[in-house]
Amino acid sequence: MDLLSARRRFTALAMFLLLSVAWAAETTVRIYNTGDLHAHTGKLSRIAAYVKARRAENPNVLLVDAGDLFNKGDLAVQVTEGEAMFDLVAASGYDACILGNHGLSHGSARSAQLIDRFRFPLVDANSIWPEGMRPKIARPYRLFEMEGVKVAVIGTCSEHMNHRPDSVVKRKRIPDALRELLPKVRKEADIVVLLTHAGSKRDRQVATELAKIVPNGVDLIVGAHDHSRYEKLNFDEASQTVIMHSGDFGRWLGEVEFTWDGEKITKRTSRLIPITPQMPVDAVVQARHQAYVDAFPEAAPMAQVEQAMPRELVTEWIAGMVRRQTGAHAVLAPTQLARSAFPAGPVTGRKLLQTVPCFDVIEFTVPDAAALARLAEDMQKLRVEALCAAARKRKGDGEKWAADMLRVVGEVPAGPAPERTAAERKAFSKIRGGLVLSAGPLKLFAADKLPAGPLRVAYPCTRHDALCQATWRGLTDQQFKRGDSLWRLVRADLARAAGAELPVLVAVAH
Repeated sequence: MDLLSARRRFTALAMFLLLSVAWAAETTVRIYNTGDLHAHTGKLSRIAAYVKARRAENPNVLLVDAGDLFNKGDLAVQVTEGEAMFDLVAASGYDACILGNHGLSHGSARSAQLIDRFRFPLVDANSIWPEGMRPKIARPYRLFEMEGVKVAVIGTCSEHMNHRPDSVVKRKRIPDALRELLPKVRKEADIVVLLTHAGSKRDRQVATELAKIVPNGVDLIVGAHDHSRYEKLNFDEASQTVIMHSGDFGRWLGEVEFTWDGEKITKRTSRLIPITPQMPVDAVVQARHQAYVDAFPEAAPMAQVEQAMPRELVTEWIAGMVRRQTGAHAVLAPTQLARSAFPAGPVTGRKLLQTVPCFDVIEFTVPDAAALARLAEDMQKLRVEALCAAARKRKGDGEKWAADMLRVVGEVPAGPAPERTAAERKAFSKIRGGLVLSAGPLKLFAADKLPAGPLRVAYPCTRHDALCQATWRGLTDQQFKRGDSLWRLVRADLARAAGAELPVLVAVAH
């Protein structure tokens, strides 16, 4: 063999060895993700089982959630007011989660306690919690090492929050919150994942803004909020960011796969995995879920209705229960606080919770009956102003929507009601449900004879309560407090000893 042939063989061998080392150094990392679960928990055991099986094949796996655990979903989960959802998500093997715009629906303090109790893996870089309330387990980001590849998951909770009973937690804009943090994380990690709950349009804006803070910004944004889903790879070339949304209610599991060659990402893929009834379940998660279902038998009758009751009378019945359970002299509530009427016959647990809105009850004291009357009048005015202002912001026929809203809350605007098509009426029904949550003017549901002197008042919260707080403080002689939830008060009032007859509801329940 001549010298030239030997050199060629040596060169080929060297190249083969170099390629072999490079191939051996390549690492595949998979990030599985969900978002917008909204208390739909039936598929969590299958998601947990699927991800656990993938971890057994390749340990370089993360499972993350992009927020909105509450509002809607399974009644047996909703009735626990956050407990079941935090428990089941933590038990399902999630590595990092954020809170969406509905993330504090059951109160900031209660949420913080439950997050720590169940070791819910909260990542939260943009929330400002009151002193001493922030969950101890919460971190701005979590760092995972996977066969030499360091993956950081940063969490940014929703920039805007709603359907919450308090406003003590504040949120920073995502780019502002990450301006100092992201360069630090970029030095620590090879792959950076950002969890957001801002919607698909905002995620594209965030990717662009973060790329201005550090080159390439973040490698992956796992988002939610608008319930969208990406079935194919959604890669933004300018920011070098993959953006992934996996739909809602746990119906799909998102999968994003990165290949790392020791220096950079060489390959990106993504897909959606439908969660089907044929998939295996995780026994531990399934058992926990079943325990919550068994604790609230939805089909069991809880009361008996003597004759059909319209919404206004169901509201009066709910107000009577609130008075009995809180000891209040009066309840201030919309005339149609109840979401639906009661037909004659048994009221099941499911029907009860579909009828009673998921509100907290605020309790406070007013000096006397005259102050109570002024309070009801002023709050009604503020409520009308807030609802009409919100209606006017709707695209298109805003002024007419506002006029329709006046009719809903018992005001009579000038001029006849406009003619509406069936489609317009359906659209307005959706707007009304989102803005009012409970229709009709405010009414005082009081005892037959109010005593002289200070009066205790109970008020089920509505969405626009923040606009009424100044009025409460101006007319009360002590700080108002947030009491129990409306659900708990109603269930407590219906509680009975085993074997006792069902309570009978009549048209007027004082």
